[in-house]
Amino acid sequence: MASPKAQLAHDPTAGIECHRVDDRFIPLRGCDLAEAMVEHGAAHGVDRDECRAFIAAVSAVIEQEAGAFQGELDEAYSHFNPDRDTLPLNGDAAARTPAGYRNLNAHLRYLLDKANFEPLDDVAVHRAIQVASSYGIRVQLDPSRVEEFEIFVRGSGRIERRCRSWRAPIHGRPRTLPVYRRLVVIARLKDDPHVLLKMFKDIPEADVEALLPHAEVTMNWLDRLFMLGGGAGAVGSTGMQVAKIVSAGLLVLSRLLWVVLLGGLVLIWRTFTGYTSAKRKRDAQRTRHLYFQNVSNNGGTIHVLIHMTAQEEIKEAVVAYLLCATSAEPIASEAELGARVEQYLRERFGIRVDFDVADAVETLDRLALWQDRPKLRVLPSSAAIARLREHWQQRRSQHYHRLRCGSADRDGAVPAASVSPP
Repeated sequence: MASPKAQLAHDPTAGIECHRVDDRFIPLRGCDLAEAMVEHGAAHGVDRDECRAFIAAVSAVIEQEAGAFQGELDEAYSHFNPDRDTLPLNGDAAARTPAGYRNLNAHLRYLLDKANFEPLDDVAVHRAIQVASSYGIRVQLDPSRVEEFEIFVRGSGRIERRCRSWRAPIHGRPRTLPVYRRLVVIARLKDDPHVLLKMFKDIPEADVEALLPHAEVTMNWLDRLFMLGGGAGAVGSTGMQVAKIVSAGLLVLSRLLWVVLLGGLVLIWRTFTGYTSAKRKRDAQRTRHLYFQNVSNNGGTIHVLIHMTAQEEIKEAVVAYLLCATSAEPIASEAELGARVEQYLRERFGIRVDFDVADAVETLDRLALWQDRPKLRVLPSSAAIARLREHWQQRRSQHYHRLRCGSADRDGAVPAASVSPP
């Protein structure tokens, strides 16, 4: 048997390949896409240094917006963060109201949407909970303990695992499982004022239930067999003692009662210890696997999502601008621009993406990078760089995300543009 140290060192997700994309997320590092766009621009007459300067200027503005939003979200979430280690000098009661929870939820949903996550609908969540089985571990939950529970996912794919069954109880059999590449849980339990945020990687669709904060492990048939085996041993040893007393003619009632009582106590003890041992084993197994799949928790999840949001906006804006700037033929519509971006990513990197063209065009709108907006003609690179640097220096859209969140909270939907270009 492997030592605990060796078991801890083994990452069950280490052999998993990267994303098979079926959503808005562009599965490329920002630097890799930037370098590819520099090569693309150079092939169409755009100076390499100007291209790199444009990408740096876009990144600076978008990261400025993201940094301001992170500070605002950190402050808003501090009243609900279970990991907070600072004193609430002004108290938290004023923030922990139904309106306060709705406001925080609106901000989190907006952030997840900007990071290109998709919410799982109630049907998908219910189906996942109905078939939940984490690494062969059965879990149960009490829905009455849950006040709020939402799941958001980004990217999907398949992994292969070895799952034990009655036909292969030791080595198991290989089984292909669909997984969510990134999964975020927003949860709040009843009678608990805190809002829990957790991000996981490569979570099988059938393991969603195991991510609930109050999920409890239950025993499978093998655990029950071992538990009953221990109890059967106690019954057998007690029966042998009774048989010896009877066969020896030493039928003394008091002695017989003591033997039966002792045997009953041993039976209860072995059954109890077998149950607790099996439960601890399964709970430790679940915790160990989720240890490798956990990406961040609570406040850390917000920081990761802010970084994801900035990266997605930079990638979308850069690829949209440079394809518009290098297009030999006019681009008739936003839909055509989205199709061209998807074609470029497919031909250059072999990936299929449902490009979020509306978000990319909105970014170019607020950064005022259009020379002719109806015809989707962008400014020349030198003029675009100058405008972006001025935009950054004057902090024109520093509070862009806060204004968008406020408009979405009032109107129930995110408007097309909440920050007008200069």
